[in-house]
Amino acid sequence: MRKIIFLPILVLIFFQPDLGSTLSVLSIFAGCLFSLRIKTKQVLVIIATILVALPLLWFSLQDYQKTRITHFIDPSSDPLGKGYNIIQAKIAVGSGGVWGRGLGRGTQSHLTFLPERNTDFVFASLAEETGFAGSLFVLVLYIFLFLRILKIAFHARENYPNGRLFYLLSMGLFFYLSFQVVVNVGMNVGLLPITGITLPLISYGGSSLLTTMISLGMLESVSIRSRQEETIMIK
Repeated sequence: MRKIIFLPILVLIFFQPDLGSTLSVLSIFAGCLFSLRIKTKQVLVIIATILVALPLLWFSLQDYQKTRITHFIDPSSDPLGKGYNIIQAKIAVGSGGVWGRGLGRGTQSHLTFLPERNTDFVFASLAEETGFAGSLFVLVLYIFLFLRILKIAFHARENYPNGRLFYLLSMGLFFYLSFQVVVNVGMNVGLLPITGITLPLISYGGSSLLTTMISLGMLESVSIRSRQEETIMIK
């Protein structure tokens, strides 16, 4: 029962409608669930439940959400309408080349061909101005951040009396932040459908930044507490 306590909250967010936030919350639950090393039988039950729920989920989506998915498959079917965002984002990413056009010199972004260049498509804007080199640098920074989060999680599990609780907290935040990065970058390069998910610490927006900083603050608290406990045990 405790494993499905999140469902009412998830349903309320979904019917806002806010598919991006729903998926982000779901990523936290999924991350915590699989971090518990659940049995294979339970994994199969979860997968079967998801497959059964997919048709219901599709009919629960708003019309614009369905359109995003269908035009993700074939954006050229409506290049000036629903497929416009994906096409312009891919053009922006490709036009950056290896080294980019230079900061503030992106034609797609600064001439407003690229929509939402400060939020949803900030990675495409970044790729246009800094190129493959700048994009790769940003992704490497994210990798270092995620490795640090994993280090905190495993250290807390091994050295703190309540290590399992703090381990799950850290892993949930790891999946939450990494999910946002994967989805945002994926939709900017045309590998995933467009959703309203920002790029942590880069996208413009107060709520996104606040949520990310709270998450990192919680992780730092776990790190400090586990180090303090380890020091007490050594003494």
